[in-house]
Amino acid sequence: MSLPTVFLTVQTVGLIWLGGSFGPFIDPDAAYYFAAINLDAGISIRFLFHPGVSLIVFGGAVIGGASKLLYSGSFGANSLLHFDSLMLIARFSVALFTSSCSLIAGIMVARASSSVPLGLILQAGLFSSAHAVTFGARLMPEPFLVGIASLLVAVTFCAALKSFASMRLSIVAGVLATVGLATKILFLPFILLYPVAAGFRARPQVTYLAAMTMSLILALLPAWKELQIFTGYIDSIAHAKGAYGSGERGFIDYGAAFLALSRIGRDYWIDLLATAISLLILRRQVGSVEGSLIGRTVFAMALVIFASIAIVSKQYYAYYLVPAISIAPFMLGVALTYSRIAREMCSYVRFSSICIGVVIVQLVAGRVWTTYQFYSDANAQKGAEVIVEKPLMALRSTCYVLPSYSVGLFEYPIIFGFLYANRNDDQVVFYNDAIRLSFDRVLLNYDYFNKAVFIPGDMRDVNSVIPVDACVAVVSSYPLFADQLPFKRPVDDICRVGDIRVALINHSCIDLNLPRQAD
Repeated sequence: MSLPTVFLTVQTVGLIWLGGSFGPFIDPDAAYYFAAINLDAGISIRFLFHPGVSLIVFGGAVIGGASKLLYSGSFGANSLLHFDSLMLIARFSVALFTSSCSLIAGIMVARASSSVPLGLILQAGLFSSAHAVTFGARLMPEPFLVGIASLLVAVTFCAALKSFASMRLSIVAGVLATVGLATKILFLPFILLYPVAAGFRARPQVTYLAAMTMSLILALLPAWKELQIFTGYIDSIAHAKGAYGSGERGFIDYGAAFLALSRIGRDYWIDLLATAISLLILRRQVGSVEGSLIGRTVFAMALVIFASIAIVSKQYYAYYLVPAISIAPFMLGVALTYSRIAREMCSYVRFSSICIGVVIVQLVAGRVWTTYQFYSDANAQKGAEVIVEKPLMALRSTCYVLPSYSVGLFEYPIIFGFLYANRNDDQVVFYNDAIRLSFDRVLLNYDYFNKAVFIPGDMRDVNSVIPVDACVAVVSSYPLFADQLPFKRPVDDICRVGDIRVALINHSCIDLNLPRQAD
């Protein structure tokens, strides 16, 4: 059962390689970081869009414990002064949590089914998609949910082998479903997994629902007073066609949904093919009571995947489907192992084990290579940020610097996390002179095409904050065009180092000794 070890090793190497670089890893990691230290400081959790409660509690325990063990003095000051190191610890802890959950899940399945290959292919869900590996050590819901999903699938599968007679497994399944749902609303389809697999058996259904209800109440207690933030966010998404509750009134934009479905097919066609093959293999799996339960369990997993696709088709990002897609390899493994022909032919059992082994090797090798390329690009951006930061540091006393959320220059990750974790509320224990100084001439502009910038406690129009004759430097890892920036003064020059662009007003690339962006 070494696949979680491989996964954790890949994540650890990536963290060490990048060090304190958070350019590509600010959103939403920094927001969850500040939400976690808010919780540690006894302040109400304000970042509840996902709602993220489970991850915030987990992050609070890790960051609070690490801060006390490693540093003396004020927790609020340490959370700012040692942001990079504490964030690295938190990110490693997420990878460790996910790996541990997968390890336990694989062992459970292997013991219950007497099939080591089946346990391994459940663990192969860690490598089911490129985003599963490249985002595996992020302080964000998706990698955390991969671990929860693997445990819930393992518990459901083991319960099916026992004809759902175990009350303990029903309780555990209810608790796991709650932890996932309290982490992100996109886990909602997973709450169908256990009851659909159990069918019309009253005892496991009642036990599961009771455990889920009671644990959900407990899970939401840390954020009970602020749940209107989450419910308001979900309501806006449900009544608007655009992303994040924006755009025209209505439930869905069919053109955008069709585009999302085509992108899902492009990004996850292999996983969807594995899901379809699994259903085809077990479509007549009714030869025994165990066979019927296994077939229903596979159907329940397919239902989770398709329901997840339906939900994210309204607003699609590839990493949204990582938890659901992570169970696709296990579906195929179960189908190959428990099909009727597998029970009748010992040679087929050996053949299915070989097939499972090939799938695992291909998954792991492909994803490790993809992750290497991803971290190479991130490391290149880190180097470009270092080159750009030196001349900008010299300008900072006279220029306004506006980093976009895709770069980690100066204290920008702290500013971003502060805004999204506190929602413009400066009445928090760590809001002191240190945090005020970090805002000096560095203005938050989450989207540099947006005219609003963040200053402590308020959002203002960029041209009302920055004088017309001031020096300005806009920094981004995305393309910058002079005619698209929201300033009254025209842009004088645009520099480029690697993927980092710097748009300048009242200065030139020659002044900063940086190469000019090619036309």
